Amino acid sequence: MNKKTVFILTAVAAGFLLRVGGIGYGLPELSHPDEARVVLDTLSMAHRMSLIPERPDYALLYRYLLLGLFGAYFLVGKIAGLFSSPYDFAFAFMTNHSGIYLLSRMVSVIFGTAIGLAAYWLAKRVFKKGPVGVCALVFCLFEFQLLQHSQWALYAVVFSFFTLPAFYGMFRLCGGGSLKDFILAGGAVGLAISVQNQGIYLLPGLAIAAFYGLRNAHDKPGLGDCLKRICLMALALILVSLAGNFYWFFIFDKSLAKTLELMGVTQVGFSSIAPYRYNIASMLWWFMGELIRQDGLLGIAMIGGIAYSAWRRTPQDLIFLSFLFIYLWSVSSWGFRLLHDLLSLLPISCIFAARFLTEAGERSFRRPAFYVLVSCLIVSPLALDAYKADLKKSRPDTRQLAARWIEENIPAGSMIAVDWQVFSVPLKSAIPFLFRNPIAQKYYERMMPEELKQRYGKYLEGQKSYRLFEVMYATDEPLWPKDMPASAFEKAQKSHVFRDLYSRFNFRSIPDIREAQADYIVITSYAWGFFLLDGDPHKEGLFNAFIKDNPKAYYRHTDRYIEDNRHGPVFFLARQAREFYEPLLYNRAEGIRLLKEFAPTDNLGPRIKIFELDHER
Repeated sequence: MNKKTVFILTAVAAGFLLRVGGIGYGLPELSHPDEARVVLDTLSMAHRMSLIPERPDYALLYRYLLLGLFGAYFLVGKIAGLFSSPYDFAFAFMTNHSGIYLLSRMVSVIFGTAIGLAAYWLAKRVFKKGPVGVCALVFCLFEFQLLQHSQWALYAVVFSFFTLPAFYGMFRLCGGGSLKDFILAGGAVGLAISVQNQGIYLLPGLAIAAFYGLRNAHDKPGLGDCLKRICLMALALILVSLAGNFYWFFIFDKSLAKTLELMGVTQVGFSSIAPYRYNIASMLWWFMGELIRQDGLLGIAMIGGIAYSAWRRTPQDLIFLSFLFIYLWSVSSWGFRLLHDLLSLLPISCIFAARFLTEAGERSFRRPAFYVLVSCLIVSPLALDAYKADLKKSRPDTRQLAARWIEENIPAGSMIAVDWQVFSVPLKSAIPFLFRNPIAQKYYERMMPEELKQRYGKYLEGQKSYRLFEVMYATDEPLWPKDMPASAFEKAQKSHVFRDLYSRFNFRSIPDIREAQADYIVITSYAWGFFLLDGDPHKEGLFNAFIKDNPKAYYRHTDRYIEDNRHGPVFFLARQAREFYEPLLYNRAEGIRLLKEFAPTDNLGPRIKIFELDHER
């Protein structure tokens, strides 16, 4: 085994271990909100014996993979005597979801690590230089967001992996494509689309690759052969894309409505004032700034790779730049900007950063060992940051600590008012914690077999459980504020996004909580941080699952209504929430005393405040 192989295996092992080190975070109680949607919808397909999703928000190939693994997990558990029936399996998940989540997160670990290997193979094959491959391997293994995403059961890291075969297929096609190359390129792009819908941003690159493939074809095809190759490429693209998107044929109206809803939500974000300018120049400037802020020297190298590609303008460069700029242009109109939402741009950017460093230095530094050393120095701060994050994730989240304190100090059966269930303390109650969001709760109430509900109820008899009162609650129809200007109301009521927001984010008042006879109130900064005014000292500890993002910059609120069709109507929603939170945060609520407070130190989680109500006042 030569030194190069030893280094590659060592780097892969280190990247794998850094990823595995954080996959136990939050278990057995907590998860990422998007993670819960993925897992619950996948399990619902098994429960309903259907390949059609309950929530048609993304392409399904990733969920089908999880569905197969969950089935294998059940069979192994049944053979081992852990489950005697599907009901046993479901009950075990309802009371402790660790097994399913660890399995799902391990899938992300494997794909996240495989991104590094795929980058090495692609860079070495396309650029014909060993140092480019090694640098690409190291960069992809230790880029911070790629590391963090590999610890959650989410789409993005799996999609990011599948972009690399798509890029290889397109790069190969540029050199003069045979019929086979056209079909493989179309199929590879289709595979990426079947994993996540953002794969459509690869289509302009595929068109560029097809142009150069025909132009540089060694057999000089005639018009008929050119059309044949294009048509077969398109057929492969469509057929493979349908592997994860065929459900559109069965629930078209529902799928279209969900797609339009998600598009609208991204436009609004959660701000009542515009947080930045919505144009490609602003987006590009922000993107480069985030690369440097989060990835340091690697971010600078990625920017150098982008600039180098713009200067070189080879077919491969044009394909890379088309994906990058069309993706950035598409999301430049979003109401929030978080680097983790652009994860699939990072592996290919790391590869072109490796190409840039190698070609820029090859005249002065020819020894491959030099590039190995440089790449390691560039990523060493990121590896250290990831290790520190893993240490924090290995300790109980503040919400878990708060739940334990409540169980030790507050009598079972007490009524506790909680703000935003998804981000709240994981207390045992009539509905399992993972099902406490509007969609999952409806599914639990309407679709879950009564036998399972009764079994869960008996389980609670031996546990310390509580009656939970939702401060933030959902309604079937939007509850509009009475003082919303007529012009704003007219536009908001016609908007699906604002109708949804004003149906889901309704806050009860403190008098409402008293009237319900709640004994305690529990609030978290993951919830209140969404609504507080800019500059409020309590606007800290916002939800930031990927550690280095800066959500505070994109949940912007002012103390007055600004007439803005995109963000303005959010003002009244956020104001209603502040009317609940501010008396508690500033100790202005009479007859309510702060009982206990939790804040993250060497662990993760929100700031948490637990209050006791005095009903005699």
